[in-house]
Amino acid sequence: MATASFVKGKQMISIRSRLIKFILVKHMMRSAFDPFKASIEEIRQKAAKMSSRIKLPQDAYIEPINIGGINAEWLRAFSADEKSKKVILYFHSGGFCLEYGNNHRELALRISKICNAKILAVDYRLAPEYAYPAANDDCFQSYQWLLLQGHKPEDIIIGGDSSGAGLALMTLLAIRDSGTPLPKASFFMSLMGGDLRDFDGASYASRKNSDPLNSKEVIQKYGAFYLGSTLIDPPIKKNLKGLPPLCIQVGDDEVLLSDSMLLARKAEEAGVKVVFEVWKGMWHVFQGFAMMIPEAKRAINSLGKFINSSWVV
Repeated sequence: MATASFVKGKQMISIRSRLIKFILVKHMMRSAFDPFKASIEEIRQKAAKMSSRIKLPQDAYIEPINIGGINAEWLRAFSADEKSKKVILYFHSGGFCLEYGNNHRELALRISKICNAKILAVDYRLAPEYAYPAANDDCFQSYQWLLLQGHKPEDIIIGGDSSGAGLALMTLLAIRDSGTPLPKASFFMSLMGGDLRDFDGASYASRKNSDPLNSKEVIQKYGAFYLGSTLIDPPIKKNLKGLPPLCIQVGDDEVLLSDSMLLARKAEEAGVKVVFEVWKGMWHVFQGFAMMIPEAKRAINSLGKFINSSWVV
């Protein structure tokens, strides 16, 4: 029997998160990442500069590797058991176009610490230089590589944030459709890429004024950088039967809220166990601000509970 837990943050929104949302996200990041105001290369430079300011724990374990031509990194918090067989396969955000950086490492290390597990972070090929299905292929190949290295499917959890969450969902469907054994569970933070064809979610209009970072037009533009003229069936509108348990987190202020809501509903209808969390007053990938706001820390703790309980079952 499918189960879904719909959680909406009941706590008062912290003053710190209000300030971060208004000053940093709305008045700095929104303009910096707007593809209508700058080229992708210019946006990459701005993003890299912001990311470089993020300090990583000095005792973190980070090992660059190459998996069949794909760049990746093993990451592990110092407190995580280096002998553990548990692996989280992580796909980073960036609208399919922006580079992997310290912002992604910091978030992945937090997840590693709370889950006592290693992270394999995949630096997949980026659009527009590499169009669809390049990133999809890299993500699917990285899962196959883990299996070839002797990792058991039940010891692997796949997840990502934003476009990385979209790639995680598409990878799950590719694994299922290929007949490859599925991972133990999966998680999605602020799913982008669940629908890059119709863009018909109600939240594009209802959250137009509340989303401090994105708009429908921006999401469409980044999607077009990856897909080009290719049209693909939206993953959130496919039959999701047979997928492993899912944890879906999204901010209540996001224009992408509807995509996460539809994914949760479709998955539940398909008999998939779902934990669905809508976080009041939060924006796109707010979990990446855990060094600044308490809501992000609580969301990561909640994600950790889902991951840990999935491995216990």
